[in-house]
This record gives sequence, structure tokens and C-alpha cells, in this order.
Amino acid sequence: DKACSEYLEQMGCFIAWLVLDVTPASIDWKKDILLGYVEPEQHGELQTRQELEAARLKRINASTFFMPQQLVVVRGRLRTMVNGLETSNDLKAYQVDFGYSGGRMHLKTFKEVPNAAK
Repeated sequence: DKACSEYLEQMGCFIAWLVLDVTPASIDWKKDILLGYVEPEQHGELQTRQELEAARLKRINASTFFMPQQLVVVRGRLRTMVNGLETSNDLKAYQVDFGYSGGRMHLKTFKEVPNAAK
């Protein structure tokens, strides 16, 4: 009923890739994969958040690319492109919490940690 730290790190990077490394063409299928890992109690909230983000990215033709640098808190550079032009390249940090039951990992939380990127 526990997962090793290496597996948690891999899952943290995978979840960050699904949420933060997206284009207008990839965000819908990555959202669907992500929702397969979300705890039932969090499913509706995260689905709504990802659908709003998908609509926003498509509307402004934006892409984001995340390059992890540290995994205690998932920390790295989030690069945003709008119509092919870089609009930001910021150091960001995200909290990723998992639950483990029935031999399966479930995403509980994925949120930006303000002021933790430094």
C-alpha cells in the first residue's frame, strides 16, 4: 500500500508533462489521459479547469513547454508561445499530491506553488 520515491518522481514528471507541456493540438488528448489518473473526488474540478485551459490555448493559439529541474516540488521553466512567439519563460513550482489505493496511483492535487520557484 505504498509507492517508492522513484515511482512518485516519475509520476510527478508525467503529470507535469500532461498538464504543462501542451499545444492546441495536444491538450485535449492529454486532458483525457490526465483525467484517468485523477481521484474521483477531484475529477469534476480538474476536468473543468483543463477544459477552460484548452479553450484558452486554442483561442489564442498558445503552447506551453515545461522543462523539469527539480522534483521535491516539481520545479522548472514554463515557456509559453503564442502564435509561435515566446511570451514568457518563467521559473515555476508545482505541488503534485498522489493517493495510492488498489495498486494504483491517483492524482489528488496539481497546483502552482506561488513564490516557491526561487
